[in-house]
Amino acid sequence: MVLSFSWMMMILLWIGSVHAQQISTSDTFACRIAEEGKIDCWGRLPQGGPLPTEGNFTQIVTGQEYGCALQAPEGRTFCFGSNTTGILRKDLPLFSFLSVGSNRIFACGLRHESRTLYCWGDVPAILDATVSAHSQEAFRSICIQQSNFCGIYPNSSMVCVGDNTYGQSQPTPFDGWMSVSHGGAFVCGLLRNNRIACFGLNNLGQCRPPVETATQVVAFGSSVACAILSYNGVLQCWGQTTVAFGGSQWVPTGTFQLQMTGGLGVYGNNRLTLIS
Repeated sequence: MVLSFSWMMMILLWIGSVHAQQISTSDTFACRIAEEGKIDCWGRLPQGGPLPTEGNFTQIVTGQEYGCALQAPEGRTFCFGSNTTGILRKDLPLFSFLSVGSNRIFACGLRHESRTLYCWGDVPAILDATVSAHSQEAFRSICIQQSNFCGIYPNSSMVCVGDNTYGQSQPTPFDGWMSVSHGGAFVCGLLRNNRIACFGLNNLGQCRPPVETATQVVAFGSSVACAILSYNGVLQCWGQTTVAFGGSQWVPTGTFQLQMTGGLGVYGNNRLTLIS
C-alpha cells in the first residue's frame, strides 16, 4: 500500500485531531481503531469478507482490496475484503501474532511467542523463498519489501536476504541495530547509540541523512526517509522530498511518533502519527 507522501501526511494531521489510536490507508479506503478497540472504515470499501464487528482490536493494516486487524490479548488476526490473493485464510484466528503488516497483495505477521515471521496472500516467490529459509529464526524487529527483507536478531545483529541490486541486502557493518525500516530499494535504521545508518540505493540522497542521531527513523516510498530528532521530537526528512511533499520542501511540524507496532514494518505501510 503506497500513497503519495503529501496525502499521507494530511491524514496524519487528521489523526492528531481525532485522537485515533491507529490508522491505515489504502488507495481507495481507510480504517482506524476507534473507541473500545472497534474497527471504523470509510471510502470505497473492498467487497468480500465482512468487517469484524467485535472490539478490543489494537492494530489495523490495509492492502489493495483487503484489511487485517489484530485483536488483544490473544493476538488473533481477522482479515476482510477481497480474497483474490488468498488473504482471507480461515485458519488465521488460530495464529497468535505480536504485530501484522500489509503490502498491496500480501500480509505478514510476527508470531507472538516465537517472534518468527509468517506471510500469507500473494507473496512474491523470491520473498516466499527467503522467508521460508528463515522461518525458524526469532527476530526482534523486521522490515519487508517486495523482494527482500531485513531482520534484527535478539542480539542486535542484522541479516538481509533477497534482491541486492543496489546493496539493499548488505547491511552497513555495525553492531547494535535497534530498529530497521525499508524504502523502495534502500534501508534505514537506528543503532544502539541512536545513530542513523542507511544502505542501498542512494541516487537521490536517501542514504545520506543530514542528522546523526534520532529517536526513530523511517523510510517512505522509493526515495525519502525521515527521522524524529532526539532532542525535540521534530521531523527531519531527506532524499527526494520535493516529490514526496507535493513539489515543495514543506515538512509537517509538531511532535511525531513512529507507528511500527511490535517491530514489524512493511514497505509502503510505515507511518508517523502527530501526537502534539
